[in-house]
Amino acid sequence: MGSSTSDAQALTSFQLSKRIGLTLCVLCLFFASIADYFLYQSLVSKDFGLIDARMQNYQRILSHAGLDKLIEVIEQEQVDSELWLIEISDPRGRRFTNQNLSDESLLRLTDPRWPVLNTEKNRWLVRNEVSEGLSFTLGLGSLERQEQQVAYRWAMLFTLLPLILISLFLMHRIHRHALHPLRDFLRTSQQMQQQTDLHQRFRVAEPDTELGQLAEQTNRFLDTIERLFNGMQASLDNVAHDLRTPLARQRLRVEQLLMQPSVQNDPQTFEALATISEESERIEKMLTTLMDISQAETGTLPLNKQPLDPEAIALQAIEVYSFIAEDKGCEIQLKSCAPCTLVADELRLRQVLLNLLDNALKFSPENSRIELSIRCTDQHTIISVQDQGCGISEEDLPHIFDRLYRGDKSRGSKGLGLGLSLVKAVIEAHGGELRVSSTTEAPTGSCFTVSLPASGLLS
Repeated sequence: MGSSTSDAQALTSFQLSKRIGLTLCVLCLFFASIADYFLYQSLVSKDFGLIDARMQNYQRILSHAGLDKLIEVIEQEQVDSELWLIEISDPRGRRFTNQNLSDESLLRLTDPRWPVLNTEKNRWLVRNEVSEGLSFTLGLGSLERQEQQVAYRWAMLFTLLPLILISLFLMHRIHRHALHPLRDFLRTSQQMQQQTDLHQRFRVAEPDTELGQLAEQTNRFLDTIERLFNGMQASLDNVAHDLRTPLARQRLRVEQLLMQPSVQNDPQTFEALATISEESERIEKMLTTLMDISQAETGTLPLNKQPLDPEAIALQAIEVYSFIAEDKGCEIQLKSCAPCTLVADELRLRQVLLNLLDNALKFSPENSRIELSIRCTDQHTIISVQDQGCGISEEDLPHIFDRLYRGDKSRGSKGLGLGLSLVKAVIEAHGGELRVSSTTEAPTGSCFTVSLPASGLLS
């Protein structure tokens, strides 16, 4: 139980951390994209500023000293041809260029906001100006700008990635810590549901918080539930003990009267006393069964657990009902795989099989077959009882394990309505599980399956 609650808590913490982590990653990617866009805009604006400044300088030289002086100045500057593109041309053709570019290698993009010139080796931001009959084309290569942008992106990645990882780790730790009260709530609720420990209460670590107030309120509910349950249990025990002794005395006295000749010679009196004896025994059996169920459900049923061979106990149970089955024309078959052993109380396990076989025989038609099978795995011993009876309706199926519940199809048969309740309580007291599958459509029948923890295979 503890491991299951811990796993559930870890899964919830992981789900919360994953969702918040994904949201954080999307937000970081969004803001990083915006920052990268504005950086690109800033770098491009800076490049155009450099182009405009150089263009104004060249135009000033042209207007004051002429084209020859301008070309002389450009040549003296020894402009880096990988960084700058300079072209001067007039209507008759190209007068000066610092690049050896053929028209086939150029691809001009005509976006008016971002005039771009692509070549096989570089990409230029360009400006075109016409002054004094000359066409100026001045371009600045994007290689330096791209290197700056790549460096910025790597810096942003190496900064954001550790922050995201640290944030995810801290969120996971915070979620696990915040879910501790919920883990206590889950564990206590499971224990209360199984009714194995009615003294469990929620731990109130921070009573001023909402979870602390919820824990205190729930603890008050649990106090009330425990008081009512203990009162009901005490009343049931007292009634059972107080009734069992006078019923035993009454049945003993009736049996003594039945042995007297005067009573045996009076058929009406004999039949009345026999009915009283039978009903007294039935009531006493009902009280004993109710106490066993109550003890099993509260975890107080004494169990003498020891290694057992389930096949041997199944054979004993089949032998008990062999004559009843023969009178009804029914056949009880035992199917068993490899010999195995399980740790259980022999008396209680035999009681379980007897109740299941009695239930199967009660609702099986004549000349039918009942199959009792035993199958062993590494962790469990599985015992199932399959009949060919009338089946259980969908309306009755959820209630067949309730105390004193009897479906419409069982009203005409004898029984206390406690057999299946006792079987379920005893199996769960052993840490096992009882399941049922049934159908009322042909072929009809019900199958009760018992799963008990096994100790391993016999050598």
